[in-house]
Amino acid sequence: MSLEELRCRVSYRADQDITALNRYWSSVSGIKLVNFYKSVPDPRTVGKKTINSGYKGVCVVSCLKSTKIQLELGAIADIVIEGV
Repeated sequence: MSLEELRCRVSYRADQDITALNRYWSSVSGIKLVNFYKSVPDPRTVGKKTINSGYKGVCVVSCLKSTKIQLELGAIADIVIEGV
């Protein structure tokens, strides 16, 4: 799997700058900005100020072509359950 197969969407608050957030998450993840979906702010936050100035929203990453990640996560869950 390569970074080109990954897509992102940023969940953010209404008073935040989505362009700056996309740039931030692109630099953190290494995923190109062209692979970011258009996002809309959380409507519950309209008119409310973000208290934590360092909050960068939530970056949701999805993979279009592979279930490999899903299978690996399932295997990890199975290992954890067996150990309990």
